[in-house]
Amino acid sequence: MIYFLHGDNDYLISRRAKELRQAFAREHSPDAITTIDGTEVAPADLTSQLTALSLFDPYRLVVVSAVTAQAGNWTMLETNLAHIPEQTTVILTDIKALSKVHNLTITRTMKELRRLGATIEKFDLARSSYQLRPWLEAELKRHRLSVERGVTDKLLELTAGEENQQARLELELDKLALLSGELTVQLVEQYVQPSPQTNAFAILEAGLAGDQAKVAQLLDRLIMAGEDSNRFLGLLASQALALAGVLTGAKVKLSPYQLNQTRQLAERLGDRQLSRRLGEIVEKLARLDGKMKQSAPDEAWLYIRTALSEMWMDS
Repeated sequence: MIYFLHGDNDYLISRRAKELRQAFAREHSPDAITTIDGTEVAPADLTSQLTALSLFDPYRLVVVSAVTAQAGNWTMLETNLAHIPEQTTVILTDIKALSKVHNLTITRTMKELRRLGATIEKFDLARSSYQLRPWLEAELKRHRLSVERGVTDKLLELTAGEENQQARLELELDKLALLSGELTVQLVEQYVQPSPQTNAFAILEAGLAGDQAKVAQLLDRLIMAGEDSNRFLGLLASQALALAGVLTGAKVKLSPYQLNQTRQLAERLGDRQLSRRLGEIVEKLARLDGKMKQSAPDEAWLYIRTALSEMWMDS
């Protein structure tokens, strides 16, 4: 049996490969599993590993990670897949960031995989709440977590902006599953650290809404968590630019939660007023950035706190 796991969601690919490994180990033996790093193995060595017979166990599992990291390995598979013994199970995984193979789905090796009846599974990043929500609800059930209303929304909100939000959510669910009783919004807020993007957006939102007490509270939380001041300032500026882009109809990278909050802010303040204030904020953040580059590290957060306080009062 041959499995080919590919796509841009490395986390889900890794999890699926782990599930297949565990299933094989339960049915046969962990000692019959061979793991190969596709970034290092030569085509000839990969061929011998895939086509070899075991002297000690009739059944083998060969796991090849990053199989497309070397174009030569992927090309070699076309003529050797058919020679893999029936007793050998093969798991081929593709790490998109390392891939050296172009137009993967139309290559001869992919056609050979289909001809041989290989199981080909594609794992893509969920990029919208429409994709994430049903997945998250299914994962909550899989973790046997009883949740109150609003927990799903809060989890999506706190992890918004992560490059792989699914991977972050899975890590948080593993942690929350250790708690006893019903999972509440309050517990989620207590145990799930907001993503840096979410923190920056929350501070921007609170400032535009005139809630300086909340801005101060959120800043205190960031400082206590050891957040890097320069990274935070960059995220705050990028969030302000993204919000301004939403108002002009530009294509921006914001989570569904942030887009919804932006629309609510625009309704309360008016598009023109919000756009003007965001433009002023971006200019002030740029000046603050220049000032911070000339300051000592221990002064950075003081400058940020002072500047934001003045910024919200002026805007």
